[in-house]
Amino acid sequence: MTDNPSHDNEEKKLSKEPQDFSDYSHHNWLDAMRKQQSAEQKPIEINLGDIASEARQGLRDYNRKYKVTGGQWFIFFAFLFAFWQAASAQGGFSTAVLILWLVILWVVAAPFRVAGWTKRRLNSRPCPVCGVRVANGETSCGSCGTDFQRH
Repeated sequence: MTDNPSHDNEEKKLSKEPQDFSDYSHHNWLDAMRKQQSAEQKPIEINLGDIASEARQGLRDYNRKYKVTGGQWFIFFAFLFAFWQAASAQGGFSTAVLILWLVILWVVAAPFRVAGWTKRRLNSRPCPVCGVRVANGETSCGSCGTDFQRH
């Protein structure tokens, strides 16, 4: 050793190895850590039924909050499908293919739109003052406040 005390301290610092993993090489140390972590962790159990029911409930909440109907979802996905078909047409994006698919999907959805329109019309009547449709059984208009029992 040398007479310089600071030099002795530097040698001690350099020669000091980690006590817990001193006999492991770098890769063995990583393997040991992975084994220790995997032994401590419990396997994750995934129940797809629970995930599907939570997704359904989230979609119901979204539909109620933003008043989205099934027909609006159909139109949204129909447009996505038509856009996808137009984008994947040979030679790049084709406006003609987009319009063709939108017309086809519009015709396919027509009976469902008519059924929904008829159902809404049968369950309501127009207000005699403002013309806003009011559900059957209501005694006053929600828009203008007209009392139907007086008229």
